[in-house]
Amino acid sequence: MLALVVLFIVAISAPFFMIAGRAWSGRSRRWAVDRPEYGAFHRLNYLPLKAGAAGIWVLSFIPGAMARVSGSDAAEAIEFYTVFPVGMVLVAAKFWWPAALAPQWQKEWVARGGDVGAVDVPLWGPGETVPERAKKKGLQ
Repeated sequence: MLALVVLFIVAISAPFFMIAGRAWSGRSRRWAVDRPEYGAFHRLNYLPLKAGAAGIWVLSFIPGAMARVSGSDAAEAIEFYTVFPVGMVLVAAKFWWPAALAPQWQKEWVARGGDVGAVDVPLWGPGETVPERAKKKGLQ
């Protein structure tokens, strides 16, 4: 039963990590030009990276779930001290994301003049090869 609970939680978090991984690696870059989500205090869009933070939050349920399935009396405390702090960091990230946590390709794009709505600034640098899939979508 415990293995099924952990497997279920990991399966829920997997799409979050896939989105964040594609954004971090630079395989998906179109999101950088989009506006940030409503209520954010930063000028750039970091939403796919925040998906990775949400995946970490989902994984923070594992210790509490393990304690609850094993019948531990401390299950509620474990859930509180793992899920709550990670959730508070995620709430803070909703409004503010440190630029230092942006991927290197995005920092270079901003240095080249990239900004929200700056479709004239190439998402790929001079030394990078634009993937065929991005070319088909009209991205440069």
